[in-house]
Amino acid sequence: LTAALPCNPQHIDNIEVDKLANILTEFNLMSFDLFGAWDDVTGANAPLYHQGFGNEEFNIHACVENYVSMGVPRERINIGLPFYGRSFKHATGLNQPHGGNDEANWPDDEGTPQYFNIYNKLPYMIQMRDNMGKTQYAYTKRDDPKLPPGGEMLPEGLVSFDDERAICDKVHYAQQKSLNGFIIWEISGDILEDLRTPLLDITNKKLGNPSFQCCMLHSLEECEKERLEEEKK
Repeated sequence: LTAALPCNPQHIDNIEVDKLANILTEFNLMSFDLFGAWDDVTGANAPLYHQGFGNEEFNIHACVENYVSMGVPRERINIGLPFYGRSFKHATGLNQPHGGNDEANWPDDEGTPQYFNIYNKLPYMIQMRDNMGKTQYAYTKRDDPKLPPGGEMLPEGLVSFDDERAICDKVHYAQQKSLNGFIIWEISGDILEDLRTPLLDITNKKLGNPSFQCCMLHSLEECEKERLEEEKK
């Protein structure tokens, strides 16, 4: 017996979690949609940890620990892997004001693009890693000299999404914290035009080889950067 459960503490407070701990086989945490166009500033769709701004409860780690503190066994918790993103019009970074849902860049998805649509536009966008939240975002800004060729033709805006490394980081987190597994919303969002499924593939790769370093999906320099950040904690 399973249930899909919220991460917003205000919604958790309306649930008798202590009683569910004796009933449910699995707790499927909907640990995405933690930021979106409804917020005053931009943020990551599914940050693993606090991004350094906004509500400190709106991240996957906080969500998991809230349920554990209420008596839910870790081995019954599944966290969410988002195979889609959240967009913001007229923004180029996190914690910025924006113009709402970016339907100009993502009309097929009403501003909530599936990963395969994001993947197709990434060659024309500037990609950035959010090391605090351990997730990814990309943006277009026409007067930015770093914008790849063709990007100047796209409307200006930002999209928060999970690339292969961000998904790998979430799998690593679940392994570290002895969680049960994952829910995915939704699995068809990962199917590229050539029928590859990169996000699902990295999930399986990390599960099969827990020692695999997720930072290697970007570069050796990123691994060194991550190592130094861990030493500071």
